[in-house]
Amino acid sequence: YTFLPEAHHAIGKVETTIGLNWSPRLKLLLQASAERESNQDPFYTVTPSVAYALNDKAHIAVGIVMSADLPTKLKIGHWQRF
Repeated sequence: YTFLPEAHHAIGKVETTIGLNWSPRLKLLLQASAERESNQDPFYTVTPSVAYALNDKAHIAVGIVMSADLPTKLKIGHWQRF
């Protein structure tokens, strides 16, 4: 849940992620989420992605955000373990 005072509305979001260690350096991920902004219809996304270990502490992740309600998007991320 997020409230944006400057926009005078709130965003509720629920998500879950499952993953599989395909190899010591490669992870397969699947994320599903549901979001709803104030006075808007809810929307749902599914994001399959792959994460590649650059070293013991860093991963690069690439995925495709898919939804029946929104345009398909490319998602690129970086994970850093501390």
